Amino acid sequence: MLMPNAKPDGLGAGFALAAAIGLVRALRNLRLVPGLPTRRIAAIRRLSWTLAADLLIAYVAARFLIAGDASAATILMVGIFVLMVGAADISWTMLVEVTTERPTE
Repeated sequence: MLMPNAKPDGLGAGFALAAAIGLVRALRNLRLVPGLPTRRIAAIRRLSWTLAADLLIAYVAARFLIAGDASAATILMVGIFVLMVGAADISWTMLVEVTTERPTE
Protein backbone atom coordinates (compact mmCIF):
# COMPACT_ATOMS: atom_id res chain seq x y z
CA MET A 1 0.00 0.00 0.00
CA LEU A 2 2.89 2.37 0.67
CA MET A 3 4.60 1.79 -2.65
CA PRO A 4 4.86 4.85 -4.87
CA ASN A 5 2.80 4.65 -8.06
CA ALA A 6 1.14 1.39 -7.01
CA LYS A 7 -1.40 0.15 -9.54
CA PRO A 8 -4.81 -1.10 -8.38
CA ASP A 9 -4.28 -4.36 -10.30
CA GLY A 10 -1.13 -5.22 -8.36
CA LEU A 11 -2.64 -4.29 -5.02
CA GLY A 12 -5.82 -6.19 -5.84
CA ALA A 13 -3.84 -9.30 -6.73
CA GLY A 14 -1.92 -9.12 -3.46
CA PHE A 15 -5.09 -8.64 -1.43
CA ALA A 16 -6.80 -11.48 -3.32
CA LEU A 17 -3.90 -13.80 -2.54
CA ALA A 18 -3.90 -12.81 1.15
CA ALA A 19 -7.68 -13.30 1.38
CA ALA A 20 -7.52 -16.66 -0.41
CA ILE A 21 -4.80 -17.96 1.91
CA GLY A 22 -6.72 -16.72 4.96
CA LEU A 23 -9.99 -18.26 3.80
CA VAL A 24 -8.38 -21.61 3.00
CA ARG A 25 -6.69 -21.71 6.42
CA ALA A 26 -9.89 -20.72 8.25
CA LEU A 27 -12.03 -23.25 6.39
CA ARG A 28 -9.43 -25.98 6.96
CA ASN A 29 -9.42 -25.15 10.68
CA LEU A 30 -13.22 -25.12 10.75
CA ARG A 31 -13.17 -28.71 9.52
CA LEU A 32 -10.94 -29.65 12.46
CA VAL A 33 -13.22 -28.16 15.14
CA PRO A 34 -13.48 -30.50 18.15
CA GLY A 35 -16.59 -32.61 18.58
CA LEU A 36 -17.84 -31.25 21.92
CA PRO A 37 -20.75 -28.81 21.38
CA THR A 38 -19.45 -26.15 23.79
CA ARG A 39 -15.99 -26.22 22.27
CA ARG A 40 -17.45 -26.23 18.77
CA ILE A 41 -19.39 -23.02 19.40
CA ALA A 42 -16.32 -21.28 20.85
CA ALA A 43 -14.13 -22.44 17.95
CA ILE A 44 -16.67 -21.28 15.37
CA ARG A 45 -16.91 -17.90 17.13
CA ARG A 46 -13.12 -17.50 17.00
CA LEU A 47 -12.95 -18.57 13.35
CA SER A 48 -15.79 -16.24 12.37
CA TRP A 49 -13.61 -13.20 13.12
CA THR A 50 -11.01 -14.44 10.64
CA LEU A 51 -13.61 -15.40 8.04
CA ALA A 52 -15.27 -11.98 8.26
CA ALA A 53 -11.96 -10.15 7.89
CA ASP A 54 -10.87 -12.34 4.97
CA LEU A 55 -14.17 -11.74 3.20
CA LEU A 56 -13.71 -7.98 3.64
CA ILE A 57 -10.19 -8.22 2.21
CA ALA A 58 -11.52 -10.29 -0.70
CA TYR A 59 -14.16 -7.61 -1.34
CA VAL A 60 -11.49 -4.91 -1.41
CA ALA A 61 -9.40 -7.05 -3.78
CA ALA A 62 -12.40 -7.46 -6.10
CA ARG A 63 -13.06 -3.70 -6.09
CA PHE A 64 -9.40 -3.06 -6.94
CA LEU A 65 -9.28 -5.69 -9.69
CA ILE A 66 -12.69 -5.14 -11.28
CA ALA A 67 -13.27 -1.40 -10.94
CA GLY A 68 -9.78 -0.12 -10.14
CA ASP A 69 -11.43 1.64 -7.19
CA ALA A 70 -8.71 2.68 -4.76
CA SER A 71 -11.27 4.21 -2.38
CA ALA A 72 -12.09 0.64 -1.29
CA ALA A 73 -8.84 0.71 0.69
CA THR A 74 -10.69 2.44 3.52
CA ILE A 75 -12.61 -0.79 4.07
CA LEU A 76 -9.30 -2.43 4.96
CA MET A 77 -9.38 -0.53 8.25
CA VAL A 78 -12.54 -2.41 9.16
CA GLY A 79 -10.90 -5.71 8.22
CA ILE A 80 -7.86 -4.92 10.35
CA PHE A 81 -10.10 -3.95 13.27
CA VAL A 82 -12.01 -7.24 12.94
CA LEU A 83 -8.71 -9.15 12.97
CA MET A 84 -7.62 -7.26 16.09
CA VAL A 85 -10.89 -8.03 17.88
CA GLY A 86 -10.54 -11.68 16.90
CA ALA A 87 -6.97 -11.77 18.21
CA ALA A 88 -8.11 -10.21 21.49
CA ASP A 89 -10.91 -12.78 21.74
CA ILE A 90 -8.50 -15.67 21.22
CA SER A 91 -5.98 -14.18 23.66
CA TRP A 92 -8.63 -13.72 26.33
CA THR A 93 -9.86 -17.29 25.89
CA MET A 94 -6.31 -18.63 26.22
CA LEU A 95 -5.71 -16.51 29.31
CA VAL A 96 -8.87 -17.81 30.97
CA GLU A 97 -8.00 -21.43 30.10
CA VAL A 98 -4.47 -21.10 31.45
CA THR A 99 -5.60 -19.54 34.72
CA THR A 100 -8.22 -22.24 35.34
CA GLU A 101 -5.86 -25.16 34.74
CA ARG A 102 -4.73 -27.15 37.71
CA PRO A 103 -0.98 -27.46 38.13
CA THR A 104 0.40 -30.90 37.42
CA GLU A 105 2.68 -32.45 39.98
